[in-house]
Amino acid sequence: MFNQLHSYANAAPQPFNGVAPQPFNGIVAMQEHLDQCKQVEDFVNGTSISLPNVPTACDGHCTLAKWLHSESGKDCKDVNLVNSLCKSCTEFREAASYVVFLAHAVDMKLAKEAVQPGGSYSNASEEFQQNLVEFNLRHSAWAEGLV
Repeated sequence: MFNQLHSYANAAPQPFNGVAPQPFNGIVAMQEHLDQCKQVEDFVNGTSISLPNVPTACDGHCTLAKWLHSESGKDCKDVNLVNSLCKSCTEFREAASYVVFLAHAVDMKLAKEAVQPGGSYSNASEEFQQNLVEFNLRHSAWAEGLV
């Protein structure tokens, strides 16, 4: 059974840098997500011609991944929430990549439908944001020793 367990939190390990533990900064993480959404939506809606770079796998460069693999996040025991958050992040990245592909090479109409409320991209973004807010509420306080 242990072999069947999969932890998304182990996707992109980063070395510890010896910095004193810091609380998770959900504000910065949410802004990164919203900036990524804007790039994708601007491309799909034709207000930008710059093809967004949307990695489909964890590249370890976002605030969440950096915190999880830092001295601050190494003792995070909230495995279910971390897995849920990382899974929703992966699902968002996959949806964003697919929307960019549709807009760039296949069918702009399908891409625009996906970014509308209720579309696959929109739903994936909302799920990630909900998990990110929950994680921030738990682990900003957790890191400060308030929980």
